[in-house]
Amino acid sequence: MFEEIFTKIHDKNKELRCVGIWGKDGLELEKKVFSEYKVDIELMGAQLADALTRFESISLSSLHQTIRVIFPEYVLLVFSLTPDYFLVVLADRNIIPGKIDFYVRLHRDKFIAAF
Repeated sequence: MFEEIFTKIHDKNKELRCVGIWGKDGLELEKKVFSEYKVDIELMGAQLADALTRFESISLSSLHQTIRVIFPEYVLLVFSLTPDYFLVVLADRNIIPGKIDFYVRLHRDKFIAAF
């Protein structure tokens, strides 16, 4: 359902290793792995759903929020798409966050239309 959009974003951001959409219920809707990483992305997506729910409960989230977490070997970016779904991007540390943000926003309407 989202593979074409994931591929378009990856074509412009070769540092991207994995991208996927999760629901706020913690369930993975779809993901695409471009390069294997030693990260349990399914578990991370479920835990992010819990964190986003907690942010909402204290009014820290909005529809256009982006969360960036930098680890020693990779960067995790989380983009809110709708009140119920979010996009998770796992990338190399040398990714340019503004560039990936631009392409996610560019395709946001296509993601939403596919729900």
